[in-house]
Amino acid sequence: MTKIKIMSVRDEDIVYIESWAKENNVEYELTKSPLTEDNVDEVKGFDGLSLSQQLPISEAVFAKLKSFGIKQIAQRSAGFDTYDLELASKYDIIVSNVPSYSPSSIAEFAVTQAINVVRHFNAIQTKMKLHDFRWEPSILSQSISDLKVAVIGTGRIG
Repeated sequence: MTKIKIMSVRDEDIVYIESWAKENNVEYELTKSPLTEDNVDEVKGFDGLSLSQQLPISEAVFAKLKSFGIKQIAQRSAGFDTYDLELASKYDIIVSNVPSYSPSSIAEFAVTQAINVVRHFNAIQTKMKLHDFRWEPSILSQSISDLKVAVIGTGRIG
């Protein structure tokens, strides 16, 4: 049976991991910690590694992964910019990622961020946390209906 070490696990991930592992006859071990030099030895004895990594992986970690026989890191997100792909390749490790992400979620996030900018949301939130409820011109908001909005698509996402 294939054994996979799954790291950077959030509580809401567990039900999906359990279902996937049962469906695919995979043994697994979970940890909430990201992969680091301090815990890389936990990967020894596993056939695969699944991460949701947000921290860079050092050369020492890649070297240990190779010595453990790890040939691939499955990143559980579309983004993989935290990985040094040349370094991974040097140690014959493939980094794979989620091939697509919810276009609706990305589009909604983009709209939310646009509204936050137009409405000076961050500045207002900062003032509120400081119990500063004074009005000042710098937080005067605009209405999106009064603005020209351009939507530029760069692919299928969003």
